[in-house]
Amino acid sequence: MSVDDPRDEPRTPPMLERRKKMLKILGILFTVPSVFLVLFIFAMIIRNERAHDETKCPFVAVETRETEGGRVIDERRQCVEGIEEHRWMLVRPSIAPLELGRRRLSSNFYVSGVYTWRAFVESEQLRVHVENVGAPPVTYREEIAAGGAVPAPR
Repeated sequence: MSVDDPRDEPRTPPMLERRKKMLKILGILFTVPSVFLVLFIFAMIIRNERAHDETKCPFVAVETRETEGGRVIDERRQCVEGIEEHRWMLVRPSIAPLELGRRRLSSNFYVSGVYTWRAFVESEQLRVHVENVGAPPVTYREEIAAGGAVPAPR
């Protein structure tokens, strides 16, 4: 036999060949749906974020509360069916409005009796505490200025 004779190479048993082929097919079968799932999720995120564009779907004031730290306005918008977003704005005279926080949940979380919020001052910071039954409560606070102090209300 010559050095380049293919008969000299060890042959893979037919059973091992079938197993390799089957694993390759299974790998493709499991990979393709995963790729489509990732693309679908990505498309839904893009759709959702585009729907919540400020110019296409502006916020509307729902409620205003006065505190010693300023006036807090609860604003809402519903850009996608079944999804409602609220944001809380701090308004003080001669200072630009400051967004304290925003929360986007199912509309069911914002019905009367399920949704409550309160504004208060603690440690010289204005805070907004939001509770939606069925979702974890959250507290938004006014950011401290670079000098370490909150701008005083005017």
